[in-house]
Amino acid sequence: MKVAIQMITIATTVSWVLLIVFAVTVVYSMKDIRINWGEPESTVTANEKLLLEFPIEIVNDGYYSLQNFNISTQIYDSQGSAMARGTTFLSSIGTGQNLNTTHQIMANLTDILQKHQDLMFNDRELQRTTIISMKTAELISFQTASNSTFSWGAPLYNLTIGPPRFTMEVGINNTNYYRATLPVSFENHALFNLSGTAQVNIFNYKDDLVASEETLFNVAKQSSYKSEIQLDIQTLNFTSKGHAEISFSGPFFSYGPLVIPYG
Repeated sequence: MKVAIQMITIATTVSWVLLIVFAVTVVYSMKDIRINWGEPESTVTANEKLLLEFPIEIVNDGYYSLQNFNISTQIYDSQGSAMARGTTFLSSIGTGQNLNTTHQIMANLTDILQKHQDLMFNDRELQRTTIISMKTAELISFQTASNSTFSWGAPLYNLTIGPPRFTMEVGINNTNYYRATLPVSFENHALFNLSGTAQVNIFNYKDDLVASEETLFNVAKQSSYKSEIQLDIQTLNFTSKGHAEISFSGPFFSYGPLVIPYG
């Protein structure tokens, strides 16, 4: 009887030792798992969504394979509402394996720029939360979370609109008219190319519309735009005081009108 009890005690002790050793090796193995993030590439999809693609290298130099490897990312605005999200799932990563994949984050540009119009003009550091979960040794689950920032570049950064300048011009049949010149400039700090139209209307002091012009623009990301929009006004409609209005619109945004008084 004593021998049987001793054998059970020994077996239990050995089991606990093996379990502790196993747990220690699993935890120790986790330090040999590395996740290397590359710089994102951005594209605008056919349905006007902003797609961010982060290249990721996952290195498993641990003792055990990984299962159900999942990366979940969300980008938040200043009020804590999710603006963009993405998930990457890998069913298995073997021990000693180097795996390269792409983590995709999708954002609705129309929602972002219509709900957060300050992001049209101001660069911001947005909050980003990343949760990584996995199962190792087909038994133990791990999860870690990290917070970081994501740099948002404004598509209409430093938008500058000067007051209209007026010059007297001579047209056909020696008829006079006024030419209005409206200087417009901005910097496209966004991760995407910006295209659209600028609509300019000029009103005299009676608020009568005296001139209208629509100009197309196409500005590559990380580049500047500078233009002088010209409009012609008949002499009899011109007044020395009034105002101009300019509106911007594109496939996924609209803004305006901005009012620029003159005189």
